[in-house]
Amino acid sequence: SVPLPLAFSPARPGDFETEFLLLNTAHGTEQRFHLSGHAFLNDPPEPALAIGTAAATFVHALPLPAAARGATLTVELIGLPGVTAPATLAVPPAAENPALELTIAAPPQPDAFSGVVFVSSREKALFFAFDVEVRINPAPPAGTARLNAVACDRVVHTFSVGNGTDDAITYELHTAGDAEDLL
Repeated sequence: SVPLPLAFSPARPGDFETEFLLLNTAHGTEQRFHLSGHAFLNDPPEPALAIGTAAATFVHALPLPAAARGATLTVELIGLPGVTAPATLAVPPAAENPALELTIAAPPQPDAFSGVVFVSSREKALFFAFDVEVRINPAPPAGTARLNAVACDRVVHTFSVGNGTDDAITYELHTAGDAEDLL
């Protein structure tokens, strides 16, 4: 048994498969090998991290490689609920820092999810795939109050609670911490 080094140096990105056969002409035996490989256009980047606040809409700029300059890009989002981007993007040839803006409509509750943004250009034979991780933090408190009272005495504080509709609404109260002493 001897080592047989094989080099994989694809000329283009994509998936590749091949089989090769080694024939031992002296003994009439053969060995068959199956090879598969995947070639990236460039090194896979670290996942882009977009952080926002629950129930808010925010924008995250996804930096594009310099090769995207002067191209019309097609954009596809996979596994990114509440995230939108233009379906096509024309990047000016002189763009200093080309970027794709992702608009993220955060859910009302804290959440985390990830997906992929595919960006391609047929005219320039470009293909980029970006892993995107979205983290949604809790919304800040609608109000804060510091209350002081003598033990076993009562102090009342009133918060203003909004209702952005003309309909009657019902709230549920959920508490954490020392709620028994404060409510």
